Amino acid sequence: MSNCAVIECVDQLLHSITLLDRSFGGKVFVSLGDFHQVTPVVKNAGPSACFDTSIRSSYLWPAFRVLPLTAPIRNATDPEYSAWVDYVGKELHYHDNHDILNDEV
Repeated sequence: MSNCAVIECVDQLLHSITLLDRSFGGKVFVSLGDFHQVTPVVKNAGPSACFDTSIRSSYLWPAFRVLPLTAPIRNATDPEYSAWVDYVGKELHYHDNHDILNDEV
């Protein structure tokens, strides 16, 4: 998930280029991501500070249309990758090409 300052900067840039008073200067803005995986990190702050810097707290959030992924795209044709994702997600963290047990992190 992107920091809201980045998205708002893109919005302001497109406003200045197009001179239109619409979200993203009236241009279609496509973004990809999983809101459950990566949140912006705020040093020495709690979860509420992380949410406050996320795109979901931006004034632009109502302009977005979220389309959920309903079928695994890569996993559908790559069972080996799918098994690896399940393996890493359940028991291990993957770091620098080494598997590290959760209690060692």
